[in-house]
Amino acid sequence: MIELIQLDEVDSTLTEAERRVRGGLRTSVVLCAQRQTRSYGRHGRWWDSPRGNLYWTAILFPDSSWPSDFGLTFASGLAVADTLRTLGFEQNRVRLKWPNDCLLDAGKVSGILLESGEISTPPSVKYILVGIGVNVTSAPLQTFYPATSILQAGIAPELSIVRDILTQSFLTRMGEWKQHGFNGWYDSYTSLLDGIGSTVQVATDRDRKNVMTGIHLGIDRSGALLLQTDAGEVHKITAGDVLGHAAS
Repeated sequence: MIELIQLDEVDSTLTEAERRVRGGLRTSVVLCAQRQTRSYGRHGRWWDSPRGNLYWTAILFPDSSWPSDFGLTFASGLAVADTLRTLGFEQNRVRLKWPNDCLLDAGKVSGILLESGEISTPPSVKYILVGIGVNVTSAPLQTFYPATSILQAGIAPELSIVRDILTQSFLTRMGEWKQHGFNGWYDSYTSLLDGIGSTVQVATDRDRKNVMTGIHLGIDRSGALLLQTDAGEVHKITAGDVLGHAAS
């Protein structure tokens, strides 16, 4: 198990996590907050964090036995999907948008951000922060990708229940990854992957100016997205964001 620390209000659980590591914390813990006043997602994009939703960050200290692939990113998305199914949603309502966004009824229900760093002051230590936000009672409006919440989808769980299920699901998926690497649940991940076989748009930069269009062929064993262009070329994309299905 892992210690869970429940907070009322912070600027960001990710920011608070880094403060604690730099302040001397050396034990893996999970931080949760009722509200965030300055939360951020990928590429530093700011977003609203009202009460009623889940704001969750795991502080991890990897060692040399951990796999060197990017599987922890995918493990996080799978943990959210596991949480939704445990709450009672049918599998066909829960999908994953590469690399780790979880969709519920085609709306984005969570956001995930991983950060890593190293404290150089002897003894040096490496750390990983896994930040997960889940829309439990409300979803932001006017987002680039349509958003939804667990409540909007028809289930009204206690926030603490969602927190505890997510924590256990994450620990389970992380344990599988540490033991088997990404290949340990390649099939589980691809079975939930949204958009395979359809034409999608993928942004490969933070400003969404470099966009590729092609047929979504799934992922390879390293987790890279495989995109086939009209010219028949298959591109391996290791970092990016699936924007959605391309207009026909």
